[in-house]
Amino acid sequence: MLSISLLALSFEARSECSARIEFWLSRISGGYQNLEVVGIDEIALKKGHHDVVVVSADINGMLQVIGLLSEPTKAAVKAFFNSIPKRLRRTVKVICTDLYAGFIGAAKAVFGKRVLICADRFHIARRYPDSFET
Repeated sequence: MLSISLLALSFEARSECSARIEFWLSRISGGYQNLEVVGIDEIALKKGHHDVVVVSADINGMLQVIGLLSEPTKAAVKAFFNSIPKRLRRTVKVICTDLYAGFIGAAKAVFGKRVLICADRFHIARRYPDSFET
């Protein structure tokens, strides 16, 4: 389990040196049994900056960070998904993400049609008013 102190340390380390932050699931813990729902979103540590991609999963009813990626690219996300052990990849049923094509493309490339890809509620709510004609 990734703790907040480890997460804070990682951000501090990233600020001090320009090394990439990448925690691969297979290196953090081998104890996960399944990853039915995986979420992926980009967050900014400062407003207007795209700093890290957070990959999370619902593990035993608790939301846990399973990965931090320094690049919000399809290639980086695809590499992360491919780094998940096959036995766990087979348990993924839903990928919840914002509407960024790179994240969706990476999920489709790795998991194919067997995984449902859904948009997170924040991005749906933000675009909801746009669906009405004025």
